[in-house]
Amino acid sequence: MALRGTFTETDPEDLLQILALGGKTGVLTVLHQGRAARLVFEGGEIIDAVDGSRRGEEVVFSLLVSRAGSFVFTPESVATERTIHRRVPALLLSAAQRVDDLARANGLLSKPSARVYLPQAVNPEEVADFGEVGQKLLQYVDGRRSVGEIVSGADVDVSRAYAVLAGLLDRGVIGVVGAEDEDSPLLTGTVDSRAAAPSAPLDGGGPTRPPKPEELREVADYLRRAACAVGEVAQP
Repeated sequence: MALRGTFTETDPEDLLQILALGGKTGVLTVLHQGRAARLVFEGGEIIDAVDGSRRGEEVVFSLLVSRAGSFVFTPESVATERTIHRRVPALLLSAAQRVDDLARANGLLSKPSARVYLPQAVNPEEVADFGEVGQKLLQYVDGRRSVGEIVSGADVDVSRAYAVLAGLLDRGVIGVVGAEDEDSPLLTGTVDSRAAAPSAPLDGGGPTRPPKPEELREVADYLRRAACAVGEVAQP
């Protein structure tokens, strides 16, 4: 018998834990804004997750952060490649950290058009500490590109990109200002964004194309959903 509902009635964390504790085998299909994500369970563990071209843990994280849509769980055995190896409790813990990162960067989420700059030059020896996603994002930071343009242009998972940007903002590696900010260092000239930017692409490549309109719309849609999720989490 299929299990159906919406995430306005059931928290996604609760649903995943119910399926995990019950040792369920089947497919959880999540529908939202015309998209369908599929999470494959085997013996209570998520072994694969697919949403369009995305696959693996990032699909699960996006589901837990967006907290939107309807779902149906169908008991059935599905043959698929295993792309997820961590157990459900570990995935939930990582997702909670993502939400914390997003909450700390609430100002960032509310200003997708704000520009990102480097308060100081990046030490090449520290680049490895930012991880692969952080390195890709930093390539696009020049004081002119907006938050949305950086995320879409770097061609990385949106939810992961915002979590990483939040961490970089929290550590003081990047700064974010809106065009209307009176004390913007980009307006007062106290920071030369071109001098502060990396002297060479961090991976030897650099930006290859501007973001497409549909990519910016996807970023804006994610921002709205993520900001709502952060607001819900912040409620007592």
